[in-house]
Amino acid sequence: MARPCASLAPVVVFLLAFTLVSNLSATGKLVVIGGGAIPDSVRKTFIELGGGTNAHLLLIPQASAREHEGETLRKLFAGFGMQRMTVLDLSDPKNARKQIRDAEAVWIGGGQQKDLMNKLEQAGVVVDLRARFRSGITFGGTSAGAAVMSDLMIAGDALPIDHGLALWPEVIVDQHFVARKRFNRSLRTIQEHPEKIGVGIDEGTAVVVSDGEFKVIGVSSVTVIDARNATCESRESGLEGSWRNIRLHWLRAGQVFRYREKRNAPAR
Repeated sequence: MARPCASLAPVVVFLLAFTLVSNLSATGKLVVIGGGAIPDSVRKTFIELGGGTNAHLLLIPQASAREHEGETLRKLFAGFGMQRMTVLDLSDPKNARKQIRDAEAVWIGGGQQKDLMNKLEQAGVVVDLRARFRSGITFGGTSAGAAVMSDLMIAGDALPIDHGLALWPEVIVDQHFVARKRFNRSLRTIQEHPEKIGVGIDEGTAVVVSDGEFKVIGVSSVTVIDARNATCESRESGLEGSWRNIRLHWLRAGQVFRYREKRNAPAR
């Protein structure tokens, strides 16, 4: 028997309500990168949206296990003309909160997204990062730094779902998408959470997110898995059900995808 897949569990109602509240208050821009070698044009786009080379850039390297990753990021952005940079120091939570408040743009590096979220939560700064985003500044992130943009976050290949920063709560981001053949992983995740949209970003590619839509930039592709209006059919106990009308979009640089209706659209 066919049924709308996103209309049954009460938890879905809660998640949709959370999404609505989050969207109404989220005013910053996101540059979400799928990892790998990042084209200069993508970094320059982030810098421009973040206020230019004179903006105060906060670097968050804690997803990486490399000891001096913060200084590596500092040198990298200095090569693009950035002059005012701070590496987030989680050893002093009070100072970390001040660093976040002072930031005019935020960059989140790659590594392990679960490790990063654990460190941010232990320091008690997740709320501060969300508040800074709501104030209107630009956040950028690559690889693990892309995954944490979601509310429901893919935390590993075995598909544990955890919580990210929820800066982009309507979607579940998957990174290194084509390079590491992650379509099946994302599809299974969206089947479990059909109220969300799967956004799979390949290496060297990014989406620029603002006001309910995103634009693709970079050298490869972005795959969108949309099951919000899909139906699934139950099977015998112990067997996986079938699905109908899951929508797929395969997008390249310059293309735009609107995932939310415009608010206050003029009547026609």
